[in-house]
Amino acid sequence: MTLPWLANQYNKMTEYFLLGAIGAIAGLLAGLLGIGGGIVIVPALIFSFEMDGLGQYATKIAIGTALASIFFMGLASSFTHHKKSAVEWEAFASLTPFIILGTFIGIKIAGHIDGFLLKKYFSILVILIAITMLFPISERKKQFSAGAWKWPFYSIGGLFIGALSSLFGTGGGTMTVPLLMLLLDKPIRVAVGTSSAVGVVIGFFGTCGFIYQGWQFLPDLHFGFVAPQTALIIAVFGCMTAPIGAFITHRINTLLLSRVFSVFLMIAGILLIRS
Repeated sequence: MTLPWLANQYNKMTEYFLLGAIGAIAGLLAGLLGIGGGIVIVPALIFSFEMDGLGQYATKIAIGTALASIFFMGLASSFTHHKKSAVEWEAFASLTPFIILGTFIGIKIAGHIDGFLLKKYFSILVILIAITMLFPISERKKQFSAGAWKWPFYSIGGLFIGALSSLFGTGGGTMTVPLLMLLLDKPIRVAVGTSSAVGVVIGFFGTCGFIYQGWQFLPDLHFGFVAPQTALIIAVFGCMTAPIGAFITHRINTLLLSRVFSVFLMIAGILLIRS
C-alpha cells in the first residue's frame, strides 16, 4: 500500500506545483501587462481537464475556473495600481454597468455552444491577441480620440468586453487597454491599472454565471463549471505575483516582454487548434 500511496501523493504534489506555476505566471503578466491571466490559465486548464476525461465540458470548466481565479488576482493587481494612482475610477464606473450586462450575454452564449467548438474559437482569439501584442499600442499612432463622444465607446465597448471576456475566460485587458488608450486617450499605465479593476468585475460575475450554467449541465458538481480547488491554488500564487507585475509596470518598458509573451501565445493557440 505504501508505494501506490506515495505515487498518488507525488502526482498530487506535481499537479499543485504546476497549478501554482500557472498562477504565478498569469498573475505576473496580468499585473504587468493588464492582459488578464485567463489567456495563460485557460489553455493550460483545457489541456489538464481534457486529460482528466472531462471531454466537451473541459473548455467550459477551464473558463469558469479561470474567471474565479481572475477575480482574486484582479483585486491584488488593481490595489497595487490604485496605490500608484493608475486606476481611473470614473472610466471604471462608466464601463462597469455595460461590462456586467455583456458578461451575462457571454455566459448565455457559452452555455449553448459545444465545448470543442468553443475551444477552437478561443484558440483563434489567442492567436489574434498574440499578433496584436507583437505591435503594442504604445508604438502606434493614435488615429483619433473619442473626445466628447465617450458614452458610445463606454457602452458598446463595455458590452463587447464583458461578452467576449466571459465567453473565453479572459480578464478583459486585451480589449479594455486598447479601448482606453486608442479611443479614450488614456495613458498606458492608467489603461493597464483600470483594466485590472475591470477584471475584478468580469471575474466575479463571470464566475457566478458559470456556476449557474454548470449546475444545469453538471448537476453532480457542487460548483458547476468552476473547479474551486484548482481556482484557489491558481489564485493564491497569482495574488502573490500580480502586485509584483503591477509594481514592475511602473519601473520598466514592457515592450520586449510583450513580444516574447506573444510568441508563447501563438504556440498555445496553434496547439489548441491541433489538439
